[in-house]
Amino acid sequence: MLGKDKEKNKGVLEWLKHVEFDEENGEIAISGQRHALVFNGIFADLRERMRAIIGHSADVIIYEVGREHVKKVLNYYLQHYPPLKLLVKTGIGKEQLAKKAAELLTAYGFGKAEIEKLDLENESIITLKNSFVASFYKKRNLNQDRPVCSLVAGFIAGAAEVIGNGKYECKEIECIAKGDEVCRFVVTKVKD
Repeated sequence: MLGKDKEKNKGVLEWLKHVEFDEENGEIAISGQRHALVFNGIFADLRERMRAIIGHSADVIIYEVGREHVKKVLNYYLQHYPPLKLLVKTGIGKEQLAKKAAELLTAYGFGKAEIEKLDLENESIITLKNSFVASFYKKRNLNQDRPVCSLVAGFIAGAAEVIGNGKYECKEIECIAKGDEVCRFVVTKVKD
């Protein structure tokens, strides 16, 4: 929540510079791309209806959508900013791009993302405090027996694939919706 602490809100105020409202057409744009504000309960309801109809495959679909979307976004930036592409290709910019991807998760309101460990050849660990999805389940006391942040896991896997230039898998091993303190994701490279 926005408070009176200007230093705490510095990032939010910077982010708001990139938001445009077109009231006449009912549009919100962030950095020139159209967005819609979505209540986390709608996302949880969508996930639950999908699971009721197709079972656990719903989480696989949500994961794959997140993975493919992030790959498109990051590849767009790599194509349009040649110095960034060169840095990633040489390995120099991989850590910076990973940090930027975590910052984007945070900036877009998915929760506070932090890289606990970055090792694209073995295992990376990312935590998400106050997950957009899991916090809804926790707030409504809808305790889950399995993690619910498949979209975020997909985002993380897709980012790892672009940054690490390979195939990666991301698994949520802790989830706020299950009663854990944070959502924790483990990213591993898929061996051929």
